[in-house]
Amino acid sequence: PAFHLYGTCRMGVDPATSVTNAFGRTWEVPNLFVMDGSLMPTGGAINPTATIGALALRCADYLATEFESIAGRAG
Repeated sequence: PAFHLYGTCRMGVDPATSVTNAFGRTWEVPNLFVMDGSLMPTGGAINPTATIGALALRCADYLATEFESIAGRAG
């Protein structure tokens, strides 16, 4: 049987209860982003491929928008 793992790096608004913010940026590791199914706290009743793809695109758009700001802090 197939199964999908979720929630290992769940996103949220509180660092005490989540690993990343709503855009996949980790709270504790600077400039580390997570863009996969582990962001989703739970699974639904359908295959998650489209949802994971949409979530990754949303995170990538944020990363592209914030790139110069993020790159400046990497050094």
